[in-house]
Amino acid sequence: MSVTGWWDIGYNFLVGEDGNVYEGRGWNNMGAHVRGHNRNSIGIAIIGNFGSRKPNYAALYAATQLIRCGVLTQVSDHQRCTFLRDV
Repeated sequence: MSVTGWWDIGYNFLVGEDGNVYEGRGWNNMGAHVRGHNRNSIGIAIIGNFGSRKPNYAALYAATQLIRCGVLTQVSDHQRCTFLRDV
């Protein structure tokens, strides 16, 4: 963190292949995950290296449930879902 000047995890949530969701900045704090698009977005990262394989079922299911929760409780009508790989 001292090299980049970041003060914490930039993503709002992290998802593990153990099926757990880990809170980074949470729903109510602006993330620092995509330059120029942090103000009106939620950053979710799946932990791991997926250059040669996809995340496992547990991670994908947990991410889906997290997104569903956000859509039902946190996201306004003018927001949309965009998925980025290796931003």
